[in-house]
Amino acid sequence: MRSTDGGLPRELAVHQFQNPRGARGDAGVKLIRDFDRDHQAYVFGQGTVILTDTMLSDNRAGVGYKGKINDRLTAAGEVSYGDQGPGVNASIDYARTADDHYTLGYARDAYRSTSPGYPYLLSGSDLGTVTLGDRRKFNDQWSGFAETSYDYFGERQSLANAYGVSYTPTDRWKIEAAAQVGQVYDNTINPSTSLKNPDIYRDALSLSAVYHDKAGLDGKAKGEVRWDYADDGSSEIMSYLLQLGLGYKMNKDWRALANLDLVWSNASNDTLSSALVNGIVGFAYRPADNDHMNALIKYNFVYDAPGAGQVTLDGTTTSPEQISNIFSGDVTYNVTEKLALGGKFGFRVGEILDRSVPGATWTPDAAYLGIVRADYHVVKAWDVLAEARMLWSPTDNSTDIGFVAAIYRQVGENFKVGLGYNFGTFSDNLAQIAHDNHGVFVNMIGSF
Repeated sequence: MRSTDGGLPRELAVHQFQNPRGARGDAGVKLIRDFDRDHQAYVFGQGTVILTDTMLSDNRAGVGYKGKINDRLTAAGEVSYGDQGPGVNASIDYARTADDHYTLGYARDAYRSTSPGYPYLLSGSDLGTVTLGDRRKFNDQWSGFAETSYDYFGERQSLANAYGVSYTPTDRWKIEAAAQVGQVYDNTINPSTSLKNPDIYRDALSLSAVYHDKAGLDGKAKGEVRWDYADDGSSEIMSYLLQLGLGYKMNKDWRALANLDLVWSNASNDTLSSALVNGIVGFAYRPADNDHMNALIKYNFVYDAPGAGQVTLDGTTTSPEQISNIFSGDVTYNVTEKLALGGKFGFRVGEILDRSVPGATWTPDAAYLGIVRADYHVVKAWDVLAEARMLWSPTDNSTDIGFVAAIYRQVGENFKVGLGYNFGTFSDNLAQIAHDNHGVFVNMIGSF
């Protein structure tokens, strides 16, 4: 079951599983034919060019179409086949009125049955997911949605219903509430007991508010509670989420920002209980009268204590628990219209606890990070980047050297996406303690 309104930043898996680990890089080409403004067809192909550890390749080819059947009906579809089997994505949108839309969709993700992030091993055949939804605007202030999704994932099929309402009292405020009710019908057999595994239920509620005004003040707040439980009483997890964000334009050159994420869960099995506190306060400098320099100064507090088998803040299961205070400064200077030079310095002080060692105690931890980089504008919307990195840890007096190269594509005025390769083993995020960042990465950058 997947939440339609954002959900928790960490999934709480009920079953243990083993999946491929590592990194994969694909290269592909897509040919598009626009018949007219309302009809488009395409063919594509991709091949796996980089593969590490036990990650599986996915050489794949497919065709797709999207277009308007008439004034009210729009359809889209894509079929493909590759190393991991067939992939399908199709949808029909029916606009009964301009403010009332019905959608019917079907999707089969060829890779999810072996995905490291998916909480179940496939038992049986993955027949995909069918989704039926309705989005309706009642008036200028009120709108709502309802969605039903049935997932035919082998012998672990699920049914989820999601409902939500949005209220916009003024052009500054937007308030949303959502609910989800779902069940996983688990028809697999536990080999140790020869009994059917329990069905899993989920109930979730969320409430959020967003504020924006022309004076430069932006704010957001979201709260969510989830209850996951087994029908035989063998497991129960209560999860809570609180997200807060604030941005303020102090003057034409400076902007302040603050974010806070709180996640905690209480479980009948203590190994699944967890807690996360991630708070950031920073100041961004971008002079209005001088576009040569940009800078960001930031403080980050992290308390990350996941349960057994759960991922940490950096997205791995190999990092230890941590209590960290992280300070960093990042500056970029445009030397010419094409060349920009920059650097970053940061340090982390705190404590870590190795979850893999029984009876381990908290130990001091510190690290210093230095980066120098160069960005070069090649042509039109394309840029290349090169970085040299050094990470020094006085805790064990170790020094790591890294190098990163990437190519970026500008998308609009304030956003670009890039593909790169990390020749080292560590990232530029000091909250990530595990050194397992070697290889291909995708990066997205936004500016204010």
